Amino acid sequence: MAARTCLGSAVRLFSRNFGSKNAPTITKAGLETISLQTNQDSLSGASRLNSTACTWARKFSTVRKVQKTQESDTTDLIQLVNEKLHKDNVGRLFAVVHVAGKQRKITTEDIIVVEGDFFPDVGDRIRLEKVLLVGGSDFTLTGRPMLSRDLVKVEATVVEKTLSNFKVTFTYIRRKGHRKFNLRRNPQTVLVINSIELNKLSS
Repeated sequence: MAARTCLGSAVRLFSRNFGSKNAPTITKAGLETISLQTNQDSLSGASRLNSTACTWARKFSTVRKVQKTQESDTTDLIQLVNEKLHKDNVGRLFAVVHVAGKQRKITTEDIIVVEGDFFPDVGDRIRLEKVLLVGGSDFTLTGRPMLSRDLVKVEATVVEKTLSNFKVTFTYIRRKGHRKFNLRRNPQTVLVINSIELNKLSS
């Protein structure tokens, strides 16, 4: 069927180029030649398909090997971090937290100022839930985007609620007699970081 299709296409092509009078005659030998070429083309296509399949198989096997290697490396890193946590040899822990729309790098006994309205009162002990990153002297754990609350715990105490310095706003429109002077102060909350605790990792 494929040979007849190729044959018909060849006759139509020659008819367009040379006209119906000059169109070549197709004999039985020519038909056998065309069918042989078609079989060879199909075989070459099958071999190409087979080689493509082999290439993809090799790629997938490589991906599996890389995944296994990454899993083994991750397990080794978890064991090393847990050993350091068990020996209390992690150094001074630091963290990156998200508070009131801003990211801040903090460590124990740091003082941070939160701009805007912040609901806790003076003396309240709060826990900062949105921890993006935590690390020590030899390692860093990064969340996607946040670390689990079972893994890390950051606590802070509200020590002061105050107002910011005066911010001056002055508008002037010439030849209109428009002059406007305004002073503004924003609420601020001062926090002290009490502790950063990191629990053991689970593989």
